[in-house]
Amino acid sequence: MGEHAINLSIRYFGQLTEIAHVAVEEIPYVQGETLAQLIERIKELHPGFHTIQISAAINGQMATLADLIQINDHIDFFPPFAGG
Repeated sequence: MGEHAINLSIRYFGQLTEIAHVAVEEIPYVQGETLAQLIERIKELHPGFHTIQISAAINGQMATLADLIQINDHIDFFPPFAGG
């Protein structure tokens, strides 16, 4: 088809960076994917994430699991926030 693969830019913070061994990575964009589905794909790439409650921001705004991922979104993943 000649289409170029489109990648999402993903950033990890805190202990997620340690588990993933990267602070930033790009993964293929999947049309119609929700944040929940993206998190499942991330867990496949980084099995250590399975035991962590991950929060996410899309383009700087905290996101819900039902949010749809768009082509040019920048997605940040955070470990659980410490209380205090």
